[in-house]
Amino acid sequence: MAGLPKSIIKKYGISKKAWSVYRSGRSGNRKANKPRKRHMSIVRRMPRRRTTYRKAYRRARNSFLNFNTLTKFIKIGALAAPAIDTYQKGGGGLQGATNAMALYAGWNVQGGFFDWGLLAKAWTPYVATSLVTVGISKLNGIIRRL
Repeated sequence: MAGLPKSIIKKYGISKKAWSVYRSGRSGNRKANKPRKRHMSIVRRMPRRRTTYRKAYRRARNSFLNFNTLTKFIKIGALAAPAIDTYQKGGGGLQGATNAMALYAGWNVQGGFFDWGLLAKAWTPYVATSLVTVGISKLNGIIRRL
């Protein structure tokens, strides 16, 4: 079966209308025999959209444990681990929760002053984990491009 000429595909795309024009032997560029009546209102036709072709990516079989989900859970664990540790060492209850909150704020509750050591103890695991995960994703992109 013969394919459609490029001139017809350019005007009509690959559609039923294009095949009917191809079979009838007429091109869409000719004027009709009857003169068209002019209407008072001007109707603008919308331009045809060009189809964009995208590369089809295969989806991983286990899409729940992809890299982004894994790094998200690692970061949550690194953020929560110091608070859980402080809560358990503080004896639990209200005193443990107060100590865990003071850890992230950097405020020493007993002394009533700001302590950079508490702040570093709370946020260092999260910051380090974030930097490592970003570095791994960048290296993964570099290796994939090779």
